[in-house]
Amino acid sequence: MLAAARAPDFDSVFIDDDNVLEARYGVRVPVLRETVSGAELDWPFDAAKLADFLSRRV
Repeated sequence: MLAAARAPDFDSVFIDDDNVLEARYGVRVPVLRETVSGAELDWPFDAAKLADFLSRRV
């Protein structure tokens, strides 16, 4: 879905071995997070929600 939306390069972060991240994101993964604004898009999302999220990037 990210490729189809022509999302920019991104970093994957695995939360399995991080208790803080697992508590924060647990059942919401995958989560997209824009590092400048801190905006997040939680799963489940579809192509339209993804496109809207990407269009709001700073």
